[in-house]
Amino acid sequence: MNNQIYLDYAATTPMAPEAARAMAQCLTTDGVFVNPASLQHGFGEQAHALIEKSRAEIASLLNCNPTELIFTSGATESNNLAIKGIALSYQKKATISLPQLANTKLYWTPVNTLRASVLKLLSSSPISMDS
Repeated sequence: MNNQIYLDYAATTPMAPEAARAMAQCLTTDGVFVNPASLQHGFGEQAHALIEKSRAEIASLLNCNPTELIFTSGATESNNLAIKGIALSYQKKATISLPQLANTKLYWTPVNTLRASVLKLLSSSPISMDS
């Protein structure tokens, strides 16, 4: 019996058994393991169709349009996408202050008119307004 308790769910979270079973179908040569962006062949088309089916099912559960769902590879990509979306929507309207995110690189090239400041995080308080 394992008496350890895992408390670092910010780093990784166990997958629901149903999700693990669905993912297992995409991880071996017995399933659809190919790049879904490779639409030049039937294998890629099959993988793409599986992702779009999943997108539609998730959208139905969330009561949203499938085109509103974006799958990312992880937190950094998700954070950058969210920040960029906010920045583009407030372009020329405001200055956006962002916390200094560990391991996050912000790409502002398409947001030429955005005024942004990065706030330094301190261990003793959430945000330093002096930076």
